[in-house]
Amino acid sequence: MLEDVDFTDGREINELDNALHDWVDQYDLKQLSTNFVLAADEANIMLTEAPEVTDSELQQAMRWKLKANSEINIKDSVIDCISIPGQRERGRQAMAYVVTASTDLLKSYVRIVEKSQLNLKSIDINALALRNIAHLLPEDKYGVAFLQLDPNSGLLSLSREGSLFLARDIDVGYQQIVSMGSSKNTSLKIEDSVGMQASLENIVLEVQRSLDYYERYFAQTPIQTLVLAPLPAEVPGVVEYISGQLGVNVYELDLNNILTMKNRKLERGLQTKYLPAIGAALRFSYTGT
Repeated sequence: MLEDVDFTDGREINELDNALHDWVDQYDLKQLSTNFVLAADEANIMLTEAPEVTDSELQQAMRWKLKANSEINIKDSVIDCISIPGQRERGRQAMAYVVTASTDLLKSYVRIVEKSQLNLKSIDINALALRNIAHLLPEDKYGVAFLQLDPNSGLLSLSREGSLFLARDIDVGYQQIVSMGSSKNTSLKIEDSVGMQASLENIVLEVQRSLDYYERYFAQTPIQTLVLAPLPAEVPGVVEYISGQLGVNVYELDLNNILTMKNRKLERGLQTKYLPAIGAALRFSYTGT
């Protein structure tokens, strides 16, 4: 049951203090357990070879490994790791995700949340928020691809049984698709719009590469379903076009089909805005190997 959800647009970090405090007071949320999710550009996630250490030693081992990477200032960064299950049993070089974020930025968010008298439990990244939503889908048992499109970019995640296997940035956003697909001519086909077709082909290419890598490197059975996160507006033909190019089942998610809200249903446009927050609220711990 989703009790309620709200959205405030365009807040700079220095404006969050009063806004969050007022929101907590308005809804009487003091000491509520809180899972915070970073914006896409506030954290870096990198797939890299994992040292042969135990999971409890992985974070420290990765920190030492990253010292050789001149692009990452580990002195001023918080580092975490996401292990990928079941690799060593197949005798291959294990891979893991390394997540880095600015220490000062995280301290600012911690201060703001705690000043508002919320009980901060975690700070997550968008890829894990998507993983949490994908875990609710029936396709998660066999593996599912989940594609979220922001205005100017996107994020593709591949997960199975609650474990994140692959996360890839996509250089296409929904503005490129929605604006090109919003013509009043309802008989207009995707093939009639060179720009829209090019954008969708870029998405198809990135998804296909990811599916191939997931199947080949992680020795997983092929994923048969790609789920599109809710778009702010309906674009006729997009689902069918992507499905035809990839040869897999594709559908656009309606959060109302997997979540029940207490007093209302979520409109399409709001689902696009609420998705990361809802994913963060669904946070869970996966302890598989």
